[in-house]
Amino acid sequence: MPIKILHTSDWHLGKKLYQFKNPKEQELFLDWLLERIIQLNIDFLIVAGDIFDVPRPNAKSVSLFYRFLHQIESKTLCKALIIAGNHDCGQFLETPSELIEHENIFLIGRPKKNFDDHILILSPRDSSKKDKIKFSLLPYFRTHEMINLMKEHEHDELVPFLNDLFTQLGQHYKQDESILGHILIAHHLFGSFEYSGSEQMLALSGIDSISPSLLENHFDYVALGHIHRPQVIRKRSPHIYYSGTPYPLRFSEKEQKSLALLTFSSHQEFTKEIIPIPQYRLLSSIKTDLEHLEENLNLIKEKHQSYPLKCALELNITLKKPDSTIADFVREALKDSNTQLISLFIHHQDKNNQDDEESVEDLEKIQNLSTIELFKSFYQKKYPDSKSVPSEMINDFKILLEKMNSEEEEESSMFQVPLKRSANHHDEVRF
Repeated sequence: MPIKILHTSDWHLGKKLYQFKNPKEQELFLDWLLERIIQLNIDFLIVAGDIFDVPRPNAKSVSLFYRFLHQIESKTLCKALIIAGNHDCGQFLETPSELIEHENIFLIGRPKKNFDDHILILSPRDSSKKDKIKFSLLPYFRTHEMINLMKEHEHDELVPFLNDLFTQLGQHYKQDESILGHILIAHHLFGSFEYSGSEQMLALSGIDSISPSLLENHFDYVALGHIHRPQVIRKRSPHIYYSGTPYPLRFSEKEQKSLALLTFSSHQEFTKEIIPIPQYRLLSSIKTDLEHLEENLNLIKEKHQSYPLKCALELNITLKKPDSTIADFVREALKDSNTQLISLFIHHQDKNNQDDEESVEDLEKIQNLSTIELFKSFYQKKYPDSKSVPSEMINDFKILLEKMNSEEEEESSMFQVPLKRSANHHDEVRF
């Protein structure tokens, strides 16, 4: 009988958009996911990192996660394989391992000294299915963790070490006909990818991303996390795929969210099907002027009314003169609707500025840049005569950024930002 596997990632439980909290969306997704596991008779669930949005998640997020694991254990015949991402604290994720049934739920939060500790060869809980799947679980690793492992294995350079790692993970399984496939589960940057804009920058000293060529002939499928837009990195030998987030985390994420369903029917052969995830709320953006504001608000209210959860609105408006009542007007217009104003960006026309439209578009582009892209843009503006940012400076910046992101800090409270005027006549309010 075929073995069925679901691949998902980047749940970011506890994530909020400015002041907009919506844990109900995450709860509805997990309930839907449980129903799909039961309905499709799924044998294995892969969660490729970033379970939580912060290293020390709040009680509600932790409760959601362990409630889901309990339901997997008690209501399904599915086994779950879960790794830590860059937003997770690997040690925290592994803490309950001794209390969880090892035969059905597997949590790996940190890279292991012994490569074999990353490997699991598992049979389905369904006793009618006799074949097995080999899984290699590689949680997010920081540069200093890789350097320590390189020293342990007597390597001086990262790429040869990674090649050795993937080679050892991939050895021998092709000779065992009872193993239908080998899946690598990882949370990092592989190959050429497209950001959605809501990811945190990852950094490895010396390389921007891991080359897919290092994975050749070792795996059948690579289940990736970290990039929030679902996308194929490589179609075969092996098939490499980012499943993306199950719900939008930023206004720039407009693509349909989905899961990947893998079906292994024979040795080293599988099919992949994309399963759309229901949308429980929308994140919508409007770009308008005062004359068309009311018309656009009515359209967005109609668009949002059929969704079960309150939707979020980002409003970009151009005014001919300052108007301090705009935010109150918009909130009043949305008062009895299924829409909540989250971000208000006001652009004031300047008679001496002929590039108003262009400046707004440039600002919107900047808002969607990654941290490293913003750094490069800043450097080019500060030193316009330079052709590019020195590679040594980029590497130093990446390491500094990684160090900052790796600190385990309490989830910070977010307060309303007061309306303020910037030098280029732009105002922004976020709620």
